[in-house]
Amino acid sequence: MSFGVRPVEEAMPYKVLVVDDDPSFLELMQTLLNSEGYRVLTCSHSQDVPDTIHRERPDVVTLDLRMPDMSGWQILDALKQHPETMRIPVIVVSAAGTELSETRARLSHYEGRNVSSLVKPFEIDELLSRIADAIPSVSAERRDSSSAA
Repeated sequence: MSFGVRPVEEAMPYKVLVVDDDPSFLELMQTLLNSEGYRVLTCSHSQDVPDTIHRERPDVVTLDLRMPDMSGWQILDALKQHPETMRIPVIVVSAAGTELSETRARLSHYEGRNVSSLVKPFEIDELLSRIADAIPSVSAERRDSSSAA
């Protein structure tokens, strides 16, 4: 079963933006998510994220918290404060370590705002499950906007 293929009425694959500064991780994610039927966009520089999001309109974002220049927290704050991007589901990805409890505490601020988290290293099935869980909210959002037009 493929998680990333849209129903027949929605022929285009869902777009997943992967934000991480590790080229190996980006390549792995691209291969994995492409094989599941997703269209994968990648950003390795935090300053490219806003333009990519506004240009490509991803359906789901996976976001590394430890990014150079602008932290993942700053990117997340900007996404969730902007009316055009606040509904995009975000999966925050962070490495296991001493700041894990701080990460969980900060994420509680985003409760109910389409934000979930995964700790690296994570199970592939867990990532695919999180993305699939985000898709129904994306599908509902698209149905609502197309019926309003």
